[in-house]
Amino acid sequence: MNALRASWLAAKFFGYRGAITSAVGATITLGAILIDGEGNGVMAGSFGACTASMYIMQADSALHPTMLSTVSIVEENFVLTPTTEAELYNAAGFNEEDFFIYALRRINNGQTAELIRVESDGTTNVVPSVQLPYSVSAEVGPDQMMYIYTGGRLFRLDLKNPSQSNALQGAALEPALSGTDGNMPDIAYHQGFLYGVAVDSMLLIKMDLSSAVWSEVSWNGNVPNVSGSINAKKYDVRVDSNPKGNNPTAGFGAMFGGSNGVYGNNNGGGFYKFDLETGLSQYLGAAAPSGQNDGAKCYSTNLTLPSNIKVNKESFPDGDNPQPAFAPGKKTQYRIVVENHGKFAFPEIQISDPLPPGITNATWRCEQSEVDCSPVSGTGPLNSVVNISARENDTDPPITISFIVEIDVPSDYTDPLVNTVTMELPPLASQSTDGPITASVTKIPALLTVEKVGRWIDTDKSNIANVNDHIEYTFTVTNNGQVPVTDVRIVDALVATEPASVPSLAPGEVAVFTANYVVTQEDIDNAMTENTASAIGTLPTGVETESPPSVSQVQFPPAPEVATEKSGQFLDDLVANEFPDEGEHLEFSVTVKNAGNVTMVAYPPIDPGPTLNGKPMSGVLSAFSPDLHMIPPGQEAVFTALYTLTNEDITEGAGLLDALQNTVETPVQTLKEYREGKQAPPFPLEEPNVLTLPGYAIDKQAQFATVTRGQLVPYVITIRPVDVSGKAMLVDQLPSGFSYVPGSARVAGSPVEPRFEGRLLTIDLDVERDKDTRVEYTLAVTGTVPLGTFKNTAQIYQLGQILKPVSRRAEADVDVIPDHVFDCGDIIGSVFDDKNRNGYQDPGEEGIPHARIASLNGSLTTTDSHGRFNVACADLTEGRIGKTYLLKLDPRSLPTGYRILSENPRSVRLTAGKVSKLSFAASIGRVVRLDIDDQAFLPGEVNLQPQWQDRLAKVVDLLQSAPTIFRIVYKTADTSQAIHVQRSKSVKENLSREWKVKTNNYHLEIESNIMFANK
Repeated sequence: MNALRASWLAAKFFGYRGAITSAVGATITLGAILIDGEGNGVMAGSFGACTASMYIMQADSALHPTMLSTVSIVEENFVLTPTTEAELYNAAGFNEEDFFIYALRRINNGQTAELIRVESDGTTNVVPSVQLPYSVSAEVGPDQMMYIYTGGRLFRLDLKNPSQSNALQGAALEPALSGTDGNMPDIAYHQGFLYGVAVDSMLLIKMDLSSAVWSEVSWNGNVPNVSGSINAKKYDVRVDSNPKGNNPTAGFGAMFGGSNGVYGNNNGGGFYKFDLETGLSQYLGAAAPSGQNDGAKCYSTNLTLPSNIKVNKESFPDGDNPQPAFAPGKKTQYRIVVENHGKFAFPEIQISDPLPPGITNATWRCEQSEVDCSPVSGTGPLNSVVNISARENDTDPPITISFIVEIDVPSDYTDPLVNTVTMELPPLASQSTDGPITASVTKIPALLTVEKVGRWIDTDKSNIANVNDHIEYTFTVTNNGQVPVTDVRIVDALVATEPASVPSLAPGEVAVFTANYVVTQEDIDNAMTENTASAIGTLPTGVETESPPSVSQVQFPPAPEVATEKSGQFLDDLVANEFPDEGEHLEFSVTVKNAGNVTMVAYPPIDPGPTLNGKPMSGVLSAFSPDLHMIPPGQEAVFTALYTLTNEDITEGAGLLDALQNTVETPVQTLKEYREGKQAPPFPLEEPNVLTLPGYAIDKQAQFATVTRGQLVPYVITIRPVDVSGKAMLVDQLPSGFSYVPGSARVAGSPVEPRFEGRLLTIDLDVERDKDTRVEYTLAVTGTVPLGTFKNTAQIYQLGQILKPVSRRAEADVDVIPDHVFDCGDIIGSVFDDKNRNGYQDPGEEGIPHARIASLNGSLTTTDSHGRFNVACADLTEGRIGKTYLLKLDPRSLPTGYRILSENPRSVRLTAGKVSKLSFAASIGRVVRLDIDDQAFLPGEVNLQPQWQDRLAKVVDLLQSAPTIFRIVYKTADTSQAIHVQRSKSVKENLSREWKVKTNNYHLEIESNIMFANK
């Protein structure tokens, strides 16, 4: 059943009075106040104090008087001490304020009840109160509130003044608590809750007095399987209505609340504790059965039971024999045993076992199930909660729960090993002990120690480790413990010692053992031999002890040495004709030789591919195989790869000696480096591999390097077979414009006539192996050949197979140069003194010597003593249209005072085979200078003053008398005005205009300059 929350609001609870309103019963007479030994005032007849005592009211039947008994637990049994019999009553609770028990006595045939007070001697008195409902379930809680439960209703009676009209308040629980869950024979108070056990379902019912929530406390996990186990009575579990184990079935008529939990005395016998989280009831011990049962106790004190719990700890090896000593570097074990010698079960016993100082690693486990230990195993310090059952009979052996603890003792641990377990009992146990219960075990170290030393014997004195070298081992065993050790021997998986054992070794005594070991290749590959030895002996107890291990390392200097070689060969594997064909292969092999003393691991070579005349070949190189080689010392391994030839490779390399080159880098490392996952360094070839592709070596030469149109050019072709012979054909591609001279072809001195197809000249050959063949023929340079370089290409092919070359291309260049008579344009000319300045060299006008003339291509020509110059074959003209050519006279090469009158530079049109004339005119000139200043101009204007404007005409008259250079100099002191340039330009334009109007008999050159006064 799910937990239900009642809408039990405070206002509703306190406002409800039910149908019972009248007060019944006689007024009691309060006893005299007594003073206890501590000076506290107590009421006469009360129980005197709030103790851990439990009180049970029992009767044979509803018609017999009730007997009040004090519960005493003597020798692990419930003992009831009766007091005076009293009238039948039930629903009792202990009031912690006045130390009386209050209960209900039925009246009116059970329709109502009256409140009675039970004194310590069992007598009862009626307490005046409001009319009360009759119930068998009641409890007294804080603030002297008595809670009465009946028929799904909960009432609260204020015991401080029970006769007042509002003393009784109550409410029906919502939803209604009735039926199998509503019948609870008794209730108990614990920490704000009321607890009762339903008779029919045997489920624990919980009522929250602060929030008005009631619920069934039920187990939500897996039900522990207790049938057939050692602690069959540990848990009495009820899930739904199915009892498990020794479940109580008669109902709990006496419930007890304490500060340490809720307990119940079953009407059918047996005393139980309830788990307030799961609802499980745990059988604690035997109690007398009763048909009419009710209980009372102070809720603020612990409920305790006598306990007889012991904890023991012992040391043992793998078996069950105790071992008082331990061996450093080994595991040692302990057993912890918790024993219950009593007849009460106890939950929540805390077992803790911290590790000894200096110990960090340990494991532990409980030898019982998870029902008894929580957790059942772990690592590190032991911390577990134990729930231990009780003996049923006095003759039964104690109930035990045991743990096994195994710790790792460090190899350098030499102190005594002290280990202590601590047991803390729960509040329910009343065992009289001062603090926690402990048990300790001390182990002494059995300190056998061994030192192993190895020395390498270099048999051949090479300082390099080799197979079958030796290692001499010495084992020194010392007994550093406090007890003698017998049958001492060395445990070493690598060697057998001499002697095999020592009979006895007293404390402080030393024994020496020796052994010899033969070095293996595996040792050399590891660069060392490492092994572990320990000393074993027998303690006086018969238990073996072992020393900490001693590790010996003997280093071997590794001497790796690797050499790599590469070779290649042509595989005539496609067409068996001695010639290389497209698609056939070159096989490359890389041999790795191990010349060192360690095993080497070689990986496929790193190969960028072969080259031909320094350039990468165009085919595809396969990957090298296999993927890896393990190469022992003195052996070698080979990697291979195939290269697929292309026509381009054959065309460029067939017959060319050592034209193919290839280099590789081969990653190689030692076996130790391989196992360590290191990167293998590459080993390059000492020299690149060279290879010659079979075919014909061909060389072609033109007998003349330069020719002119119409000239004959003899060619000589030399053919040398390389690993081939037989028939082939020579194909020569003639340059455009060149023609074969009939009858000029010779093969080995014998005349032949070639075949022609366009510009292709073909001659069939029959070449003998290892013999050169000479081919000669002559070509004529026709008149249609332009100037320039012409290439003639020849190549050998398989006979009748123009697409299958078997040689490289042989080329010969011929330069066709111009003929100076028919192809050049020449220039003649002079630099002269043009006295009349008409631009022509008239009679009497002499040449100017040593004048320098430059062309556009940077060539310089200097005139002779008569001023003449010529440029032979100045340029080659472009066919019929000719070509423009420029020359420039350097004015700095003229005599002082001379100026160039003609155009400079000058151009001339060249025509092939003709001479052109070009001359430069220069003359020494008269310079007339005109100085003007700012006063000659109208203020702020560019025009001259009128009087100065008129005088320009007289200047023109002066200039007509002889060729003159007219220079205008404008002098001014003002440097900030731009008008000076405009005024100078205006004067120059006016003078030029006047010159053109009056005369124009020569070219008047006018110069202008501005001169500032400060310059």
